[in-house]
Amino acid sequence: MNKPVILFVSYLLFIIPLFIIINFFLGVVTFEKLQGVVIFFPLVLSFIGFWLALSIYKRKESGFAKGAIVGNIAMFLFPIVYMIMGTVFLGV
Repeated sequence: MNKPVILFVSYLLFIIPLFIIINFFLGVVTFEKLQGVVIFFPLVLSFIGFWLALSIYKRKESGFAKGAIVGNIAMFLFPIVYMIMGTVFLGV
């Protein structure tokens, strides 16, 4: 595949979990049967998106690749921080 397509997929793998997390907090569509999606999807999809963006960045340094790397890292860390904060502040 060419570089723009891989970079687009990397951004897409960042945006899909972002919409799922926003939906979780706002409650637009309920996922009663899929409650672990909020935690599971960002961990898997963001890791794949990070890997794709890093491969593009190694070939040719670009600002879009850096943005995809930072976004995917933030999306990967969100569920971890969310679980830690829930345990610390709510004791759950």
